[in-house]
Amino acid sequence: MIKLKMNYITHVTGEGAVLLAVGKEANEFHKVVKLNVTAAEIVNLLAQPTDEETIVSVLAGTYPDEDRALIASDVKATIEQLRELNVLEDC
Repeated sequence: MIKLKMNYITHVTGEGAVLLAVGKEANEFHKVVKLNVTAAEIVNLLAQPTDEETIVSVLAGTYPDEDRALIASDVKATIEQLRELNVLEDC
């Protein structure tokens, strides 16, 4: 199970969303991460403990015309990028 670390939030913009650090995390994380709509959905799902397969299932339900393997690949890539940014924690 993984989840977004506490003190990271998404803020919806006119073109998607951004990921920001707040509180003590803002002292160390000096970035604004631009998210497309799908990445924002993934980050929002990560607000609660979840796993990759659950995220894939939710997105497959949201986008039933998309190939599940492509969705899984995109979810995996997004999670890897979030891990590189050190904004996820295992739980």
